[in-house]
Amino acid sequence: MSDLFSAVGSLHAALDYHLERHTVLSSNVAHVDTPGFHPHDLRRVESAESFDSALNVAMERTNGAH
Repeated sequence: MSDLFSAVGSLHAALDYHLERHTVLSSNVAHVDTPGFHPHDLRRVESAESFDSALNVAMERTNGAH
């Protein structure tokens, strides 16, 4: 049970990063026709990179029939 809760913190941080990045990218799309607009992006942070590894553990197949 403690393994479940230990992964929640890193997942929370990674999801926050992806939410913020989605907001920036959708703003880029909304302003694409604005003269002189330069698109923005976020730096990739270490906690966001751990999202994929944490998700793979959370989605691990525990039974071959699943």
